[in-house]
Order: sequence, then structure tokens, then C-alpha cells
Amino acid sequence: MENNNQKTFPFFKVLYKNIVLIILITVLCALLSFGYSLLNKKTSVTVSQSVILRTAVSSSQGESQSTNASHGKIYINEIRDIITNPKAIEKINAYYIDVFGEDAGKISAGAIGVSSKENSLIFNISYTDKDEKVAFDKLTAIYTVANEQLIQEDIQAESAELILTDGTGKIFSVVTTSDTSKNIILGAIVGIVISVAIAFILYVLDNTVKDKDEFEELTGVSILAYLEKNNKK
Repeated sequence: MENNNQKTFPFFKVLYKNIVLIILITVLCALLSFGYSLLNKKTSVTVSQSVILRTAVSSSQGESQSTNASHGKIYINEIRDIITNPKAIEKINAYYIDVFGEDAGKISAGAIGVSSKENSLIFNISYTDKDEKVAFDKLTAIYTVANEQLIQEDIQAESAELILTDGTGKIFSVVTTSDTSKNIILGAIVGIVISVAIAFILYVLDNTVKDKDEFEELTGVSILAYLEKNNKK
């Protein structure tokens, strides 16, 4: 009968024995990330507006209907692609540079957000930038070009338009976010990974037998009695 004396890796046991080390390194990395965030504080501003898609199609009697919800819902999931495809971004940037000048910079498709509730014609268009005024101006350009050109070109209807739901014509939602929380979380995750790696490296490099359970596992024999080392003088 083959005696299997292969040593199994005590994953949770190693974690438990080094829990203090893991906690200390995790806290240290989180604090370092927090300090880095304070020294290199970066904030971003997301400006958004709530709009509703209104389309006009011909009824079976040949009459034009100003609002057709079932027809409009077909395109809700396509709005983001309509606004952010490369040709659309070119048109939006051309309009934005024409209004604000060559030094205004360019609009990034990745900074554009489009979200909507399920089966709803109301959705939000947003733009994120480091500066609130720049985000506001770029979102205005996106909304203007989307409403005047893109929607009509890509939606198969007699007419299509985006209407601001608040009726004021103003962009009304501004959210400022900071990287501090994200950096602290990332720092803590890095700390956990590093500390766990150190704990296992120390375990692998230590070739001593730690206790009777490990001795029994290594030798395959049972210990009836053992003497503990007495360090007292």
C-alpha cells in the first residue's frame, strides 16, 4: 500500500498565523494611497441633462403622430452609438471647435455617458471632465449636434428630436467626484496582495516543523506524547 506523505498547503493556517502582518501592511498601503491622493488630488466633474426622445411617424391612416412611444423605444439602446461613433465625434468636435476656438480641446467619446431606465424614453446624457465649465460646454455641443444632425440622420422617422425634460433648456445636474476613495481601496487591495505573498514566501522558506500536527502530516505516524520546548531559564 502506497503511503502518501505529500504535504498539503495550509492556506488558511498561514493566513491566520500572519493576520497581524497582513493587517499592518494593508493599513500601511491604504494610508500611503491616502497621502498620495492628498498630494495629487484629482477631481472630475460630471455634467448631465435629462432628455426624452420624441419621434414622428405616419399612422396607418397617413396622419403624422407627434409622439410615438413604441417607435421611439426601438432606438433608445442605440442612442449612445449614434452619439459616440467616430463620425459623430468628428461632427461634434467640429462644432465645438468652431464655437470655442482651436484651443478648446477635443471631446472624448469615452467621457460621454448615456443611461436610461428600462422601457423608458427618458434618459440622461452626460460628460465628464476635470473642469465644470469645460464639461458644460462640451455637453452643450454634444446635445446640440445630436439634436440637429445625428438623431435625424440615424433614426428612421419623419422627424426625431431630444427634448429637455425640465423645460428650461438648461443643464441641471452636476456631480463632483474625487479619486481619494478609489485610491484608498486600491491601496488596501495592493496591501492585501503584498502581505499575503510575503506570508506564503516566509512559510515556503521556513523548512522547520512547526507543531505535532505538521509532523504527523509529514511522517504519516501518530504522536502519542511530546515535550514542548521550555525557553525559561
